[in-house]
Amino acid sequence: MDYKQLTRPFGKDQIKIRQGRKNMSYYYVPSQHVVERLNEIGTFNWHFTIKESKQINEEVVVLGSLTIMGNTKEAYGSAPIDDKKSVGDSFKTASALALTKAASLFGIPCVFHTKIQDNKQNTHNYPQMPTSQTNNAQPNACMDCGLIISEAEVQFSKKYAHTYKNKILCKECQQNYRNVRRVK
Repeated sequence: MDYKQLTRPFGKDQIKIRQGRKNMSYYYVPSQHVVERLNEIGTFNWHFTIKESKQINEEVVVLGSLTIMGNTKEAYGSAPIDDKKSVGDSFKTASALALTKAASLFGIPCVFHTKIQDNKQNTHNYPQMPTSQTNNAQPNACMDCGLIISEAEVQFSKKYAHTYKNKILCKECQQNYRNVRRVK
């Protein structure tokens, strides 16, 4: 699987603005676009589950679990319960937010930590992503099996590059290379 397919930027027409707390406005990508992006890798290559949900005072909180190609990330989503929405609608909103946040943990650029400001240079009101954040958004993948790997696994692979034939590998694939060395 090609993670560049998942982590490419969304079009400006897909980025929306929402009103947040304390009268602030924020950018976001609606969950329907996130689901469309996930479906690009195949509908059987990912799934999302609600692991836990509860109502706390006038707010709904949901813990969602997103699995892509065997790798799982979890995130919380929440939504207020008010006169405009039913409890069911609040759970749906919280679930969509949990999915979007979990997807962002895989490097899908759908959560922006940028407030909208009066900026004459940014006349279209779209997020200005720092180049370092864009580069860091892409997760590392094992060069043998394609699984997303941690920074520690990347560093370990680099440290023992001669053992792993200069490949960046997950722990399981690293073990396979170490076992081959022992047999020789």
